[in-house]
Amino acid sequence: MKTKTLVVGAALSTLHLFQLAVAQEASTSATESSLDPTVVSGSPAAAPTPVRSTSPTQTVRQATVSRPVEVEVYDTIEPEVIEGGAEATFELPGSGFFITSQDIRDQNYVNVNRVLAKVPGVYVREEDGFGNFPNISIRGVDGTRSEKVTIMEDGILQAPAPYSAPSAYYSPNIARMAGVEILKGSSQVAYGPHTTGGVINFLSTPIPDSEQLYFRGTYGSNGNFQLHGHYGNIVETAIGRVGFLAELYYKGSDGFRTIDGSTLAGVAASDRSGFGLIEPTIKVRWEPNTALDQSFEFKWGMTDLDADETYLGLTEGDLFATPYRRYFGSFLDNISTEQHRTYLKWNAALNDDLDVQIAAYYNSFERDWFKIRRVNGSSLHTTLLGNNAGNLATLQGLAPGTLGYRHNARSYYSQGIQGSTEYRFNIGSIENTLDFGVREHRDQIRRFQENTDIVFGNGTYRVVDRGPGSGGNRVQEVESTAVWLQDTIEIGSLTISPGARYEHSELHNTDFANDATNTPTAMRTGSIDWWTA
Repeated sequence: MKTKTLVVGAALSTLHLFQLAVAQEASTSATESSLDPTVVSGSPAAAPTPVRSTSPTQTVRQATVSRPVEVEVYDTIEPEVIEGGAEATFELPGSGFFITSQDIRDQNYVNVNRVLAKVPGVYVREEDGFGNFPNISIRGVDGTRSEKVTIMEDGILQAPAPYSAPSAYYSPNIARMAGVEILKGSSQVAYGPHTTGGVINFLSTPIPDSEQLYFRGTYGSNGNFQLHGHYGNIVETAIGRVGFLAELYYKGSDGFRTIDGSTLAGVAASDRSGFGLIEPTIKVRWEPNTALDQSFEFKWGMTDLDADETYLGLTEGDLFATPYRRYFGSFLDNISTEQHRTYLKWNAALNDDLDVQIAAYYNSFERDWFKIRRVNGSSLHTTLLGNNAGNLATLQGLAPGTLGYRHNARSYYSQGIQGSTEYRFNIGSIENTLDFGVREHRDQIRRFQENTDIVFGNGTYRVVDRGPGSGGNRVQEVESTAVWLQDTIEIGSLTISPGARYEHSELHNTDFANDATNTPTAMRTGSIDWWTA
């Protein structure tokens, strides 16, 4: 029997928050496909009570040889890392945390730092005030650009170049997610390349089991605006069940800082220091009418960000007096990024105890951060330290001078194919779940930058274009093969998870001349092998 729920809510706070949600849901069939990985081993009666799920939707995976009872599972978004969702975190051999969609939506969070601040052992450092450029650390590893944490979306690596340049200006957007899985301290051998700190797996909106429509909008101070909507359904056809999801997310803000103007350049002060971000997503899943229980799933998504953001700070005195001020020299600072993510997955249950998943993926990312880097030839940090009053006056738009800017341009790609199997078997009363996987991966970063000087006089200015290839031009590429094996052994209430991971990586770096000729000046190659257990 299907049930429909209509929810329309409105709330007014100091942020003048308005929200509207429309949802149409159907109860889930009790005969869930055996491909559904959301399984908690053992009897439901023995499982601890979940503490974060407010109105869980239940699914049931029917009994198999190794699971003699039906197991109720909460959060039907099919986790990749923590099988079983929020409830299963209590049964992990190590430490884990599961953030549900209710945890995200109840507080209307759009900043990943606000969400992750609730998770023990996870540390975040704010950068822009909106969470667009998160710096995440798990249990003490370097949090700069989350470079020491394995970031995934739906089980696929998401750093623009996870091996050759893991520190980058992209992270999945928490506000469009249906959940987040976090592993800390337990064995990370299945989720490289970073196996020390932990794993964060963002779970995007799933294809629903029946027709579903969702829409939500919010508006707040400083022009903060958010829209999120998706529609999906499952259709029975002659060739099998076909499911689809179409999703659109947008958020933006005018910002909360004010940029100084300058009478010298004829530039007025501005309070537009915000951003705009849009993310469309399409998913399609096909479950063919075959004797083999299998499914194919395709996803395409894109993120387009345009932000009037800066790295420029303030002097200590100005920071205490006017912390939301930005000097005139940052009035041109802007970062624009575009990311595309694509995968094709095949899942199959070869029998009651053997599941297989193969995924091919391709991600691309481009960015151009045009930002100030020099004042009258001096660095920004020496200028802000007050060593030269004339340079500071130029930066503030009070005196003539030259401001130097650079297009910090980068292009990345990440591609590969990965496969994994899960085999469940018993040795007497000892339950075993054997996971084996392999991944062939390649990624690259290309830097090709350009310097621009702007010379300000009394009421006039001129632009001096230094041309492309002004400095730091290079290509870094890594090809990596990873193999891992892990056995989850359950002896009564004791769980042991021994495992090992091996990786072999080939590195290729090429430096180019600091001009537009793209002339190679140095080439380096190397390889590295490492084991993790």
